[in-house]
Amino acid sequence: MTALSRTLVEAWNHADWPACRALAAPAYRYEEATSGRRTDDIDAVVADWRRLRAVFPDVDAEIADVLAHGDTSVVGLVWRATHTTPVQTPAGPRAPSYKRIRIGDSVSLTWDGGRLVTERHQLGILSVLAALPAFT
Repeated sequence: MTALSRTLVEAWNHADWPACRALAAPAYRYEEATSGRRTDDIDAVVADWRRLRAVFPDVDAEIADVLAHGDTSVVGLVWRATHTTPVQTPAGPRAPSYKRIRIGDSVSLTWDGGRLVTERHQLGILSVLAALPAFT
């Protein structure tokens, strides 16, 4: 499970969306604990990842640690990015802040036959966006 977890993060860091999709099981589920967001649609998740990269073109997830047991792995992540492009908010467009962010996260991954069944982030995309002045 450790190797699969690293493969997933590498694919994400390279914006290799076909590789991310290939790792997802047909019954894939994505969850974010802080936002309560849940979806069973890998295409919706990839669309969110693309939007995140549009706001943070240099976003990168560093693996701090991986713990695996059976079909489950828990990955400690450090997200780093710079807000260099405009972002649309409910209050209207916000200019780039050029703020560099660093956010710790952990994700629990459940695997079945080498395919990702559940991806549960403690933080997630909305928490990354919340680090911007435009959202606080």
